[in-house]
Amino acid sequence: MEGLVASNILFGTQLLEAMDQSGACCLVNTGTAWQNYENQAYDPVNLYAATKQAFEDIARYYVQARGQRMVTLRLCDTYGPNDPRPKLFALLKRALATGEVLVMSPGEQLIDLVFIDDVVEAFRLAGERLLRDEAAAAEIHAVTSGSPITLKGLVARFAEAVGMPLSVCWGGRPYRPREVMAPPRLFGPLPGWQAKVSLAEGLGRIAAEVV
Repeated sequence: MEGLVASNILFGTQLLEAMDQSGACCLVNTGTAWQNYENQAYDPVNLYAATKQAFEDIARYYVQARGQRMVTLRLCDTYGPNDPRPKLFALLKRALATGEVLVMSPGEQLIDLVFIDDVVEAFRLAGERLLRDEAAAAEIHAVTSGSPITLKGLVARFAEAVGMPLSVCWGGRPYRPREVMAPPRLFGPLPGWQAKVSLAEGLGRIAAEVV
């Protein structure tokens, strides 16, 4: 808990205060789709999402009273090669290496994956938008592929990409509390940005690490 508060609230507030003192005025902020459980304007899925919203609320003061300008990018699921995070593809690659059976939920939740190259491009364009003075004082944009896929479908596509079978026990565990069954659709895309790396291409790059 302390780490989340320090990184997502305290550090960001210190940064905003330093920007105010030094005359810097433009910030690209990272939000999460998990701030909007079941497509609500604000309903955090977990503490992580709550700390993201807390920072946005603090930043509102600096935007409205201190002249700061901020573009927030609400990220869905991100992926790419050499990802050290213990997320889905790491689990799938380990299962392929060990032959273990993955015990998973029923798998009907929709996953909205954006390849890391496209995520980086969104941040670059957001920064340029601020520097060209094209952004409003505070903007929020979704970084989304626009083509979500069920978890079951994603695992099947990954197995196809690597050309190897995966042993999965679907429904072997329940959905998590407050499981996100579909990504929210509250915010539009960043002007001038769209996902360019298709799921097939992205999975091919991930599969290259296996085969």
